[in-house]
Amino acid sequence: MPCFCCRNESLSSGVFIMKMFQVYQGPDDDYQAVKVGFSWPAFFFGAFWALYKRMWMVALALFGASIAFSIASHLFQGSNFLLMAVSIFSFIFGIWVGFNANGWVRSHLMKQGYQHVGTVEAGSPSAAIEAYLAEVSRKGPPPGQAA
Repeated sequence: MPCFCCRNESLSSGVFIMKMFQVYQGPDDDYQAVKVGFSWPAFFFGAFWALYKRMWMVALALFGASIAFSIASHLFQGSNFLLMAVSIFSFIFGIWVGFNANGWVRSHLMKQGYQHVGTVEAGSPSAAIEAYLAEVSRKGPPPGQAA
């Protein structure tokens, strides 16, 4: 029987998808969970993802990169080789963004006063927070933290 935190993540084969999340506690005792690993939304939506996450400087940098790739594509329209090179570099840049995005979210949270309080396995960010809070209520807070 799967745990409560992943009951909605079933594949057709009955396998449950579990991801690792780092849980952060904010100064106002609110919680945020950040997935460990690749960020598909950041890969596909780039600067718009950063705007959604309220990371203004990251969004500005990603918009700048997007504009630079657009200008380069326009400038190299006559050369198939250079146009292909810009396209490949743009794709590789998107992959790099996807691999770094969750780290940027973690840094952003820490700058806002959040502290890393635990790492849990869950199917979604909300389930990760639920699992962390359930674990804390069962075991008590980690050493060095107030109850």
